[in-house]
Order: sequence, then structure tokens, then C-alpha cells
Amino acid sequence: MAISELTEVWYVFPVAVAVSVIAIGAGVGGGLFFVPFFSIALGFGIEEAIGTAIVAQMVGATGGTIGHGWRRTIDWKYALLLVLIGAPGVVAGFFLGQAMNPVALRFAFVGILLVLAVVILRRPFASSGAAGGSTDEDCDGDERRLRDRYGKIYRYCIRGRMFGVMAGFLAGTSVGLAGLGGGEINTPSLGTRCGMPLRVAISTSTCIMVGTGLVAAATRLPASTIVWPAAIVASAGTILGSHLGGHLASRASAKPLVIFLFVVFVAMAAMMFVQAVRL
Repeated sequence: MAISELTEVWYVFPVAVAVSVIAIGAGVGGGLFFVPFFSIALGFGIEEAIGTAIVAQMVGATGGTIGHGWRRTIDWKYALLLVLIGAPGVVAGFFLGQAMNPVALRFAFVGILLVLAVVILRRPFASSGAAGGSTDEDCDGDERRLRDRYGKIYRYCIRGRMFGVMAGFLAGTSVGLAGLGGGEINTPSLGTRCGMPLRVAISTSTCIMVGTGLVAAATRLPASTIVWPAAIVASAGTILGSHLGGHLASRASAKPLVIFLFVVFVAMAAMMFVQAVRL
């Protein structure tokens, strides 16, 4: 790969920084932004846009996980569980996407975004305990306790484990199919149905994206659906952005995050729908 190929897409770097700040800060996958950007702005085919986005967001999630791990806000037990559950879903989603034509795959991307927007809007993060702390409710599930690097203690009760497992598999399938859905599904499911505080849910979801992203990237290597110059430049941007996004996540509040994600999901879906109709 020549240096000139990288310099030709230099403008991907600042976009990747901004995308990674938002994605890591909100606990969503960068594919939410990268796939439309690569497809619309750079003119990649939908498969190439998804494959390139997966590599970039995996690198960003790795940087974010390092930051969250340093702050000790990751629930490692459930992160590992959902990586193991999500990995088969990634493979299933990849083969499903291979069986679809490009226009159908774009419409699938739009559909996933709209479903995620509705799910997040209808099931926002509970304000109680969203920033961490103790709860007086009796725990009828898995009682968990985290102490972060700054001494804050997060006490919470994991409920709805089966829902979390099903959501984890669905998240993996969505990543394999359309390059998004990992954080978008796992973050709200962990934070609303499973009972994690918002910051722990964001951190844990980011960690999960590393594992499912590795599987997704590996499945796409033989199919040559990764545009490496753009992937490398975007990955460099996500390394910087993930560090900044980690600080944003540590200050995240529930209601503004829900509204922001809903607006972004609908806007991205609209752009991809217009592009699909024009094909």
C-alpha cells in the first residue's frame, strides 16, 4: 500500500475523530456513522462501507475499552458472556448479508436504524441509579458491585439475563449484517432491562464491541470487503477520538443521550434510504 493512497483520504481522519468521540461517549458503534459516511461521501459499495466501518469501529472500541478499563467501570463478567453469545450472531449476520443484494442490504440498514431508534425512545435509561450508587430494592437476580478508580461504588442488580442474552445475539447478528447494532442494542438492553447504571452499561457495551468486531473483521477478510486505506486512516482517528469519548462517557446523563441517539438514528436512516431509492 502506497503512502499516496493514505494521503488521498486524509479527510477521513478528522471525521473519524468526531465519530469516535460520539460513539464511545454514547456507548454505540461507530458503524452508525461510518457506514453512511463511507457509502455516501466516499462512494463505497455497501459491503465495502460495512467492512471498512467494522475495522475502524473495532479499533475505536479497543481504545475506549482501555480507557473504561483504566477507570474500572467495565463489568467484565457480562462483557465476556455477551461476546461469546454475540460471536455466532456475527457469523450468521455476515452470511445473511452475503445472500442479499446491495439495495436490499441498504434497506436492511435503514430498517435496523429505525427499530433501534424506537427501542431507545420507548425504553429510556431509568434515572434511578443511572449515575451509579446503591439501591434499596431487593435483588432477585445477580447482585453486582463495582468500585471505580475514583472510589465511586456502583451497586446494581442484573435482572432479565435471558433478555440480555437474546439482545446480545441480536446485536452480533446486526454487526455481521450491517456493521452496526452492537452498542446500539447492548447499551440500552444492559441499562434498561438488565439494570446496569448508565456508565457501566456504556463501558461494558464498548468492551463487547471489541470482541464482536474482531469476529466481524475476520469473517470479511476472505471476502475482501475492507478498503484498507480508508480503514487505516479512520482507525488512526478513532484512537484519538476514543480517548476523548471516554471522558464524555464518564459524564453522560440519560435523558439527553436518549434524545441525541434517537435524532441521529432517524437522520442516518433517512440519508441511507434516499441513497437506496436512487440506486
